[in-house]
Amino acid sequence: MEERVIDRDSERKITVKRTQDGETDAVEGEVSEPSPEEELVLEFPDGEYDEDLVGLTPSQLQEELERRKRAEEEAKAECARLVSEGEAALSRKEYAEAEGFFAQAAVYDRENEAANRGLWSARTHELTAWEPLLSERNATEFSQADETTRAFVLGAFGDALRAERTACEEEEGALAPRVEEAQATRREAFRRNRNYYLVRFAALLCLWVALAVGAAIAAGFIYTTRSSAPVIAAAVCGGLALVALGVFFVYCRKLFVAQRLCSENEKLSSTEDGARLAALRERLDALRLVLGE
Repeated sequence: MEERVIDRDSERKITVKRTQDGETDAVEGEVSEPSPEEELVLEFPDGEYDEDLVGLTPSQLQEELERRKRAEEEAKAECARLVSEGEAALSRKEYAEAEGFFAQAAVYDRENEAANRGLWSARTHELTAWEPLLSERNATEFSQADETTRAFVLGAFGDALRAERTACEEEEGALAPRVEEAQATRREAFRRNRNYYLVRFAALLCLWVALAVGAAIAAGFIYTTRSSAPVIAAAVCGGLALVALGVFFVYCRKLFVAQRLCSENEKLSSTEDGARLAALRERLDALRLVLGE
């Protein structure tokens, strides 16, 4: 009988036991009756325990390990081919094409140093332009790159990027108080304007409801009395209700515009200086991601 015992304490070991009785699937837990047996122990590096290998017979396990080895070798070969294509495109200064090759190579082998260096060489035009690093996508991706790749790129651009960050911080420090003060001044004016229309909006709504209810009540007396007073009251209240409804919609639109102005004022991009401040802050965020500081 064959037994396979999973070491759940370390989560890094699979033990396959062979006996004279043949093979069975894996058994979890302790073996109650040990017998003469041969053990095959597979050691996994820390953090690489693979649950998919549990429950396989020795022959199936061997086939799976061989299949994975072949797949790994094929991936490395394809990565090497793509790196070669990327380097050829890089030598022709076709940077967009080279970036595509190196990006595909990194998919096959994310730890391939040549692929990673080539990718950032293509994006920075062979380490001659650091501006592409500051796009949102590139800055985020570069912040997650391995230390070797980061050191390779920052070795060429580190001083220039730090100088740019210092210049942006100085400009932001001078611009921010002025923008925020102007924004606060406009905020108060827009808030008063909004409250002005909000009060009239509420008053007209209440007036319309009151006139509509009055018209309905007056109309209820038309068939219960011979007097013409209910007809006149219903007509007057109905007419005034229609006028109030029209004015209500006018103030409703004005209130909407006033509220929109309040919301737009909270966006930095609503003014030229504010837009510049927002751009500076986005640039500083990208620089901090790239520099990792």
